[in-house]
Amino acid sequence: PAPNRTASVLRQFFVLRVFQWTKRQLFSVFPRLLAGERSSWAYQQEPVFYEKTYYWMHASMALWNLTHRETPDAYAAYWWRIEPDVMYAGGSFAHLLQFAGALDADLMLPRFTTQLLDGRPPWPHWELAERDGIFKGVSPSRRFKSLVSIGRYSRNFVQMMTRRYWRLGIIGYEELMLPLACVKYRLGVEQRQCKMASFFRGKGITSLNMPAADRFTYRPIDSTWMSNPTDLRRSNASWPCKEFLQASLAGVANQGLGGLWHPVKERHCLVDRSEGLVHAQQGTKAIKFKSSLDSAVGETLE
Repeated sequence: PAPNRTASVLRQFFVLRVFQWTKRQLFSVFPRLLAGERSSWAYQQEPVFYEKTYYWMHASMALWNLTHRETPDAYAAYWWRIEPDVMYAGGSFAHLLQFAGALDADLMLPRFTTQLLDGRPPWPHWELAERDGIFKGVSPSRRFKSLVSIGRYSRNFVQMMTRRYWRLGIIGYEELMLPLACVKYRLGVEQRQCKMASFFRGKGITSLNMPAADRFTYRPIDSTWMSNPTDLRRSNASWPCKEFLQASLAGVANQGLGGLWHPVKERHCLVDRSEGLVHAQQGTKAIKFKSSLDSAVGETLE
């Protein structure tokens, strides 16, 4: 948690809207998802318990629209889904959103790899998905996978997923299900082809060509950390906080050109720096906010 002083300053300037939801609520909106769990061979064989949520978690993107139909947010052109351990070393996430706006894409994920070009040993979810039959009619060269730790989704894409998958109770491991849906189905009343793009350069896919691609990876949790999961600094599953901080400062200095990092689970050095930049001066009321470290930082103005 952030120090009390920093938190109290932030609360004065930000009103946070939090949309809370549960699996029960999601399945009440899409009741066929329960049958999808029961009938999916891949879901039943999934060896990692928490990864079972990856088969239906993406349906939550439609829940806000269906719950708050009359709000302006329901008509947003794009939806972003960002895991808490994704960090941007180029300034604020607002800069990243503006940067990504240069590409007109319905599905933007970190980096796409086809089944045909995937490495060894084989990724087990390819076989699990094939056993479920979701790849029927799609060749290995058109089957893609990508991490989904950060992603941008167009309104038309979410509407297509709602109609073609979630309402019908069709589930699948989202790292390959989301790209597959974009390959298989057309979007909108004009029935145009779904467009894919990536944050990092990949073969055959339009990309933002962001730097530091090697800092965005899947890092499995090791047994050392599992013995004491509260001590994130001991985990090889997370990039060191100070290493990200140095990259972030360099990225901001370089006019906001920085990369995406994942996972960055330990944030103590960021909180310490933020707290150090909060100056309380008697009689000073004007506060300027910087967002260079994925959070607002108070800086006293003269």
